[in-house]
Amino acid sequence: MRTLNSTSIGRRGRMANMSRPRRRSHSQFSQYKRCGHEYEHSRVLRTPQAPAAWFAQGTAVHAAIEQFEKSARTLTKVQAVDAYVAAWADEQEKMFKVEPDVNRWRVIGRKRPSKDLEDRYLEGHRQVVGYVDYVKSSGETVWSLPDGKPAVEVEFNVELDGVPVLGYIDQIIEHPDLGLMVRDIKTGTKLPTDPLQLVLYKMAMKIQFDVDVQYGDYWMGKNLAPTDPYWLGNVDAAWLADQYRQMDIAERNGVYLANPGDHCRVCGFKGQCFIFGGKVVARQSEESQ
Repeated sequence: MRTLNSTSIGRRGRMANMSRPRRRSHSQFSQYKRCGHEYEHSRVLRTPQAPAAWFAQGTAVHAAIEQFEKSARTLTKVQAVDAYVAAWADEQEKMFKVEPDVNRWRVIGRKRPSKDLEDRYLEGHRQVVGYVDYVKSSGETVWSLPDGKPAVEVEFNVELDGVPVLGYIDQIIEHPDLGLMVRDIKTGTKLPTDPLQLVLYKMAMKIQFDVDVQYGDYWMGKNLAPTDPYWLGNVDAAWLADQYRQMDIAERNGVYLANPGDHCRVCGFKGQCFIFGGKVVARQSEESQ
């Protein structure tokens, strides 16, 4: 594992728990920032949550795009959609095993869960076809990794200020004007509010491949197009590494602050949240577990 150390930032504010840092990821980091109670139920207490059709859509679209790119873009639209349908079926089967009654699945708004399932299946189909159309006219290509494989779902395992961080970069592309870029595929409707995920990918590229990447974007399935490129040089790498370190310290000390907001609409643990009438979690220190 290669390392990025933050020597310019002091080891301030360390808490009593000095156990070794845990392996982290962007999804952990972003969920912890979004709401500590959601993180606690999801990753510490392992509280069961009802399925949601958007999970099947996201997983299936990613699987189809990955297969398309790994085929050197030789798959036809029909074959790409076939890959989507197969992945959707697998995910749907898993979700029905968790909750056989689709009427208990999570939705946003007042839509019936069965209708939401149907709509999201069709929307994922549209996104796969739209992706194939987009890349064939974009002038972009997928970068080749040092081993010759296409840079799709690129695993990285790095260390940021002493914290091991594992993740997968959806794509590393070669843009005709901007050069190498990191890209994440988003199948939902909400635009990411910051480029920190892309900055993490930039850092991983430097550590793991010794390659400098200056730009990144999110390919938005809703729009069948990427966002405007983010210039990633305005976020200091040492600062972001320190953010992961602070998140790790706080989490290992059982700090899970609630952060109610718009994201509560789609939270799978709303029924357990004391803000909405659930029970307050009885916590134990790490030493007593």
